[in-house]
Amino acid sequence: MNSRGQIDHPVFLFAILIIALIIFAPVTLKIFREINTGFGNGLANVSQGGQIAKENFEAVTTPLINFWDKIMIAVFMILVILMMISSFLIDSHPVFIILYIFMNFMLIILAPNIIVAADNIYQSATYAQEVTLLPFMNTLRTYYAEILLGMMFISGVIIYAKVKLR
Repeated sequence: MNSRGQIDHPVFLFAILIIALIIFAPVTLKIFREINTGFGNGLANVSQGGQIAKENFEAVTTPLINFWDKIMIAVFMILVILMMISSFLIDSHPVFIILYIFMNFMLIILAPNIIVAADNIYQSATYAQEVTLLPFMNTLRTYYAEILLGMMFISGVIIYAKVKLR
């Protein structure tokens, strides 16, 4: 069986990467905003041109902060495309089908715990400002189980069609 260039467990890897994105987005944005604020204030304390430097720095970094949510959703869409490509390219063996079903079953069982962990971050007062800047990621977090189930269904249909065509 030649399976070079294919992901062994596409849905499992997809779910892990989506969890990482959901948690990574507000934490990274919080870090970036803290650095942005501290560095901007440091520039303002510099002699004559400090206030202008701060305004210029903020003019460059503010669009990036506002664009961060769209960057994260673009990464999500790339992951969806890669998972679909992997499903199309799978060389199926009955053991892998059973393993695929088992992995999906485990993901469904663990999804509530993952959602609770993400809720703790998104509903925390520490990340309140960052969450308001991440409406798409918040939607992804809210509908994580439904999106995961849909991706499992679509990839399962693709894999079933591949097996049936063989």
